Amino acid sequence: MVPTLLPKKQGVSFHSWQINQGSGVLADPGAVSTTFRMPAEDVTLTAGVGQNPADVNEDSQVDVADVMSLAQQIVNGSTSTQYDFNQDGILDVLDVMTLAQQIVNQTV
Repeated sequence: MVPTLLPKKQGVSFHSWQINQGSGVLADPGAVSTTFRMPAEDVTLTAGVGQNPADVNEDSQVDVADVMSLAQQIVNGSTSTQYDFNQDGILDVLDVMTLAQQIVNQTV
């Protein structure tokens, strides 16, 4: 079985697949499209969706514009840890670099 999401909805992005009932093996729970080894029992599988924290400018795309928006927030003096991408408790240029690297590696 190959679970796949429906087209993107404005402001919402995929986070992970979740097995809510039953068991089974997801090859990559964090991938939009993955393989699922189905057991003999019934299984409920749902897609975890929500606002992607990497979508800093909230345009439903994670790209270089989000890196620029994050840098601008830091320049403007924001200290919010909402976008603390390197999880060190501080919003700074290291978070900009971490977000940029995640986008390059397509891990967001």
